[in-house]
Amino acid sequence: MNLKNSLVYILLFLGLAISAAVSSISFAILNMSSGLGIGIILLEALIAAIFFHLNLNKKLYFGSIIILLVSGSILSFILYPRYDLVYFILYLSLISLGLIFAILIVTVWEKQIISNKKQGLLKKLMKSLRENNFQEVLDYSNRILEIDSNNYWALSSKAGSLKMLGNYHDALEICNSFIEKNPKDRNFLNLKVDCLINLNQIEEAEEVNQKILSKNSKDMVAISNKAQILYVKGFYNESLKYFEKYLKNNYDKERWIFMGLKPMKMIPVPKEIAKIWLSKGLAHKNLQQYSKALESFNKALEFDPDSLEAQKNKDEVSGLLQGI
Repeated sequence: MNLKNSLVYILLFLGLAISAAVSSISFAILNMSSGLGIGIILLEALIAAIFFHLNLNKKLYFGSIIILLVSGSILSFILYPRYDLVYFILYLSLISLGLIFAILIVTVWEKQIISNKKQGLLKKLMKSLRENNFQEVLDYSNRILEIDSNNYWALSSKAGSLKMLGNYHDALEICNSFIEKNPKDRNFLNLKVDCLINLNQIEEAEEVNQKILSKNSKDMVAISNKAQILYVKGFYNESLKYFEKYLKNNYDKERWIFMGLKPMKMIPVPKEIAKIWLSKGLAHKNLQQYSKALESFNKALEFDPDSLEAQKNKDEVSGLLQGI
């Protein structure tokens, strides 16, 4: 049993103790046995525990509680027939307390179920991300967002998976929407730059990327994006400096970084790494540095063996080297 489940059970039995005490006092005032009232509360607590543990339907739970309270009312009236106003008020208070107790348990219970469901989906999302199954990442992100529409990791994963699936416009829309409310979030700013590069909106990509680097010159994602921007603009020598700066880091290892105050687990994506090596190779190729180009294309194929572009350029450069 985890900590959250334990807290729910503590709340359950605390409510039980209070309810039983009120019941006992009520029946004592009425000069009657408190056994029936305590029995009702015990049964109510037992039903709550069973339904919470088995994750059953809340309508069925409320129905069971109402049946219990009504049955208790009828039984109490049969066993202790009293018609005065004091008895009516006290017994009505007991029933009301029972219903309040039931509503309280269901409220906490639902929050716990939602939390457990969200955590389970997040674990599956991370597993799919490590397996580079971006369609699954997108599906799990959407399911989490149905529960928690503002979940940071689900929004980030959704934007990232849409980008990896080639849906740059939708990914960019998510980034813009989030950045509008959180203009300093580097994770979404970097995602936006990547989308803009892929949409060939280079001037805007460069402007946003420069703002990121002016705040943090060691941001490795922004450095990688800077290299891509310079390459697209035809500044091959300059782009190589940024490619090499990025590739000196542990770019192929999982690591925690901080985006502002948010810890962010960076999980390397082989196809993204292959893309960087491919662009580096193309920069070398355009500068007629064929040996270095071949080395870069080989690295690209290590991370993405199915890359037709890397294989094509590797074959072309290999031919050029043989002809020299």
